[in-house]
Amino acid sequence: MNILCICRTPARRTAGAIAVLLPLVLALPVQARAAQELVVVRKTGQASSYLSPSKVAGAAAACLDESVAFAFTVEPHDGVASIQLQRGTDVSRDIVIDVTLTCSSLQGTALVPFDAQGGSASSGTDYLSTPGVAMLNLDGGQTGGGSSPPVSATVGLQLIENGQTGTQTLSIVRT
Repeated sequence: MNILCICRTPARRTAGAIAVLLPLVLALPVQARAAQELVVVRKTGQASSYLSPSKVAGAAAACLDESVAFAFTVEPHDGVASIQLQRGTDVSRDIVIDVTLTCSSLQGTALVPFDAQGGSASSGTDYLSTPGVAMLNLDGGQTGGGSSPPVSATVGLQLIENGQTGTQTLSIVRT
């Protein structure tokens, strides 16, 4: 996973470090259809991902930790985590991913790239993809715990007709 952060000076945060809450909140049961992912980028540059049944609770816990540079959530716009392409029906499709900045102690922008990853489908044989990118304005998360409006990243998919029939599955991942 590569997250490119173009940042200026860090802003001082007043919240106390509550690093213990994040794993506890994120350990809550995750429903099978919950496709929300919380990404926490620390000031050291290390990024961690968590599946979160409640993006509000997980983001609030992450934003209280002073070692966090910024955090954001990732979820499919339509709520479906696995994409199915049906040969003979689907020719091309755009998949929209919503990325929401939940907090930031930085100023600047961060680029978050996405692409398709095959499940039962193989890139180059079954489909071609056009990667997408979300550009987060880190200045928008200065309030600590508040969230900015979602930014969209679109990954384009084109099914390659190779004479086979059936349904191919794949997913969209951060790259």
